[in-house]
Amino acid sequence: MEKINFKPKNFQKKLTYIKNLNIFLILIILIFSVRESSAQTKNIPFSKQEALDLCSCLRTPVKAPQNREYYDFEWRLMRLAGVKDPLKEDEEIIKNKVSNFVDKYHIELECPYADTVFPKGGFYRQLVTNDIRFGVQMLLEDYNINPNLIDSDGCTVLDYIDMILTRNQGYEDITTEKFRYYKKIFLKHNAKNASDLGGCCGCKD
Repeated sequence: MEKINFKPKNFQKKLTYIKNLNIFLILIILIFSVRESSAQTKNIPFSKQEALDLCSCLRTPVKAPQNREYYDFEWRLMRLAGVKDPLKEDEEIIKNKVSNFVDKYHIELECPYADTVFPKGGFYRQLVTNDIRFGVQMLLEDYNINPNLIDSDGCTVLDYIDMILTRNQGYEDITTEKFRYYKKIFLKHNAKNASDLGGCCGCKD
């Protein structure tokens, strides 16, 4: 019977080579992932703290100390959007700057945490929850902020309102009345559910 010529040393070398190659490929993938993530972070023109400050101002609107004609969240938003002096720039230019800025960075600008009163999510959710009607009107009309932005949880503001109304079904209280009012306002401005926009509210963890 012919003996099989088995060379354990060569086999071990090949096995070591394959392992080293796999490690090398994993390292390359990790390096590119870190670079991509870093590049994306660098492209965001504001810090996490600035986004948190804006969230806080949205939840409790007060006049801007820099200019009492504006609210603090309004002033901060304009500054982040690149409006250097709102008194000198054309209103339509300001509107376009702010609208485009929020459209591009609305996920990064979300309030990243919920508390006993406010939900996690975008601008409109915060204003609706605290019943800041002038704020909703301001964002919709003065700054043309899209009411169909999909938050990180996959839902629009209309989805959020519908969720609250569903929870309160059968209870005719102030909260129900308030959210029905906002639903009418947003529908007048062509607000839609995420499902109508090709998204899926509630599908994300």
